[in-house]
This record gives sequence, structure tokens and C-alpha cells, in this order.
Amino acid sequence: MDTQLSVRGLVLKCLSVGEADRSLVILTSEGQLLDAWARGARRSRSRLISSTQWLSLSDFHLYAVNGRLSVDQAERIEAFQAVTTDVERLTLAAYLGDVAMDLARAEIPDPVLPRLLLHALVALGRLDRDPVIIAHAAAFRMTACSGFCPSLDRCGVCGDIVDSQAWFSHGRAAVLCGKASCRRDAAASEPLHPGLLQCLRHILGATEESLFSFRLSEPVARDFVALATRFVEERMEHRYERLSLLESFQSFGGGASPRKDASASRTSEPDDRDCGRQSSGNSDR
Repeated sequence: MDTQLSVRGLVLKCLSVGEADRSLVILTSEGQLLDAWARGARRSRSRLISSTQWLSLSDFHLYAVNGRLSVDQAERIEAFQAVTTDVERLTLAAYLGDVAMDLARAEIPDPVLPRLLLHALVALGRLDRDPVIIAHAAAFRMTACSGFCPSLDRCGVCGDIVDSQAWFSHGRAAVLCGKASCRRDAAASEPLHPGLLQCLRHILGATEESLFSFRLSEPVARDFVALATRFVEERMEHRYERLSLLESFQSFGGGASPRKDASASRTSEPDDRDCGRQSSGNSDR
């Protein structure tokens, strides 16, 4: 029996099949992953050619025959062109798509996941923001909201409230207080700059609209990227090759910093929080 389905979704994977078809993985607005077939979508005159491209947000009309979904009609709403025309931003968007697919497969469908991803893609397209920091903040928040939320207020060993002096234990996914006995009890802990702790708390507690409204000094930015990368990969239990690809791009281009030139950013926006900014007046993110 044929069934029909109308969904709004983001194309997270698009594979060319045969002479003109596409195989799609769509993340719906409800957080569900759908595998769908777009017949003839690669033909130059196909009405599906743009709406089924990778990273297209589209309204899909699907029909199912014998359990297999096919695209009948689709209308593209957003193409995220500012992201897809820049190699660094495109690679980071692909990384976020990989994380989102892993989380969507592992969890009960949750509309929070696609909302966070869409906010991240919009932020990635802004030239006044560091795309590397945005991507890692989004991956950290998406992972935390999918059942892997770290404890950032109380020590993961003794339960005391943690203020400024703090360490982070990846094994416990929690902050640790300054007591040596707590750090000995939790292997592989690392010290947290006060600005980094403030940043992590902002990422977990901010609204989706204000999630990316913060700036980091260069040393704190490096520490944040390293911590967020490890946190996500240990929770997902595998490495993300997109990040290795990004590092190779940066090395080839002569820049391995997790940020861009600070001159490209606007530091006067009233909604921005400064996490770990240096007293010397450093204006980077």
C-alpha cells in the first residue's frame, strides 16, 4: 500500500546513484532521519535538482512503496550559500552534519537537534564570527543535549560547587574542584582557564538564539577547540575525519590557529559575552 508524507528537512547526505538519481539522508524538523530516493534529480531540467542538493533545507513531499521513500516534490527554502561557497565553512558544516546524523541515529527523535544545527549553519555564514569556534560550540551543545550533558557546576568527585579554580575530567564528563584528592580520583583531568569554564557554561545554558554570542581570546580558543573535539569524539566513540581534513587545509594555507584574523570581527555587539579575554586589550575571538 502506498503512503504519502510531507516533511521539512535538511539534506545531510546526497549520493549520486546511476545515471541521474540521488540517494538522500534527510534530517526532519522533528529530529528524525529519513532515507529517500530522488529519481532523476541530477538531470539538468529536473524540478528536484536544487532542492535535493546537500545542505538544502526543503519542504519534501514523499511517498513510500514497499517501505522505500521516494521524493515526489520538493521546494528549497534555504541553500546556506555563504557556507557552501567557502571551503573552511563547508568542511565545518559537513562535520556538524556527521555529528547530527550520529546523534539522530542514537537517540529518540528530538526537534532540538535540527534547530541547533540550523542556528549553527546560519551563524557559520556570518563573516563576523569565527567558523571554527561556532562549529565546535554547536557540536558540544548538540552532543550535550542528546544525553551526554557534562556537569559544570559541581565537582564530579566530591560534589562541591566549583567556582574559578577548576579541572575537567573527560572520563567523568564533569568539572573537578581544586582539591588534589579529587583530581587523583579522576584520571586524565586537565586544568580549565576561568574563561573556558565560563564559555562552556554559556554554551550549555544560552538560548539557541544567543548560543554563539561570545568571544574567546586566542589561548582560550585553542583550549576550547581541543576540549570540545575530544568531548564529542569520546562520546561518539570515533574520530571525525572532516576535522583532520580541515587541519590539512589550515596547514597547507599556513594557518593552524582555531580563529581568523581578529580584524574581521565586530567586538562592539551588545549581546556578545567575552569569555577569557586578555587584559592587554586583545580583540580576537
